[in-house]
Amino acid sequence: MRVLCTLLATFVAITGCGTTNHVAKVDNPVMGDAPPRKVTAALDPLYPGNTNKWQPTKSDVSPATQEVNLASGNRQDIPVDDMSEFQVVAQVNGEPVLAYEVLDPYAKRLSELRETVSPQEYRAFRNSLIKNDLRLHIERKLVYQSLKATLKPEQFKQLNQHVELQFEKRIAELKKEFQVNTKLELEHELQEQGTSISALRHQFVNQQVAREYLAAKAQSSHTIGRQELIEYYRAHLDDYTVPAQVKWDQVVVSHAKHGGKPDAFQIFENVVEDLKRGTAFNEVAKLYSDGPTASNGGQWNWTRAGSLANKDLEKTLFQLPIGTISQPLDGQNAFQLIRITDRQDAGRIPFEEVQDEIVKTMQQQDRQNTVKNLLEQLIEPADVITIFDEK
Repeated sequence: MRVLCTLLATFVAITGCGTTNHVAKVDNPVMGDAPPRKVTAALDPLYPGNTNKWQPTKSDVSPATQEVNLASGNRQDIPVDDMSEFQVVAQVNGEPVLAYEVLDPYAKRLSELRETVSPQEYRAFRNSLIKNDLRLHIERKLVYQSLKATLKPEQFKQLNQHVELQFEKRIAELKKEFQVNTKLELEHELQEQGTSISALRHQFVNQQVAREYLAAKAQSSHTIGRQELIEYYRAHLDDYTVPAQVKWDQVVVSHAKHGGKPDAFQIFENVVEDLKRGTAFNEVAKLYSDGPTASNGGQWNWTRAGSLANKDLEKTLFQLPIGTISQPLDGQNAFQLIRITDRQDAGRIPFEEVQDEIVKTMQQQDRQNTVKNLLEQLIEPADVITIFDEK
């Protein structure tokens, strides 16, 4: 009940009642992204919000495979060849998941595609999108069912009211984005995008309830001790290894820009003479250099070892003493001089400097593991059937 109170308090906070605290975001496919600020941005088939390539089967499998363990029972098979947007593509504990719920982000793209490919190709592409995203919608359905079964009716009603208020704010934002004044006008614009207010509402409610429920559940009471932090640091030393790097200045005199190597050499002699007379290296670079940083006095920022294609130049960079100007470098396409202004040897970032970062990383991992375990607990006993199950 404590978690449920926390969840309701979270929704009160979200709607601006009482506090401005926000529940931490939990990275998990069931969370998803909020309805797109520009609806068209979410209609590409390469849906960036989905990272779980799930292929459901009827086999009993370990949780690590991320597949649903289908409970046995008498159920009516779901028709595979129904192309309606109201096609039932999955049943979750007897409740349907409809095709439009999964395909709504791709509605405009699918509408365009239907005019350019054969019915067989269209069906295959449509089903591939459903198969790719279906687990996300099954998870959301399970979370919603779990919450509804746990809350008292008046609590669940209050929760939906809070979500509906949030959705109305989203509708107001969409009106501004589409430059319309009424819901009817907005509905027309959304229809042009292949979606609707009701479709967005359905996605928004399921998504927000799942997001906040899991965020509340994922609050960890585990205090990460210093020894755990040190062990994490030692196990990830490569992440905190810094390669050698150097800051340097450069004067480049290009052969091609001066009519060939002989004429370029005459310009390069002027560079050397000006430096001998005491002209500042950066001023000489601004006056003579043909390099990409000439306007900035030839200055290069930190350059890591191994990042340059010219290995002779890189060797000089990491051997030349700081403040020293190199001997003339006669390259295939240019003459150049370089000067080292600073250098850092390869090494590791000390534990004390990354300790706070490690705490945040480990806390995030704890939240992700909590959410993963919660979803597995919901999925394990669930009665789930999809159009992709083996017959």
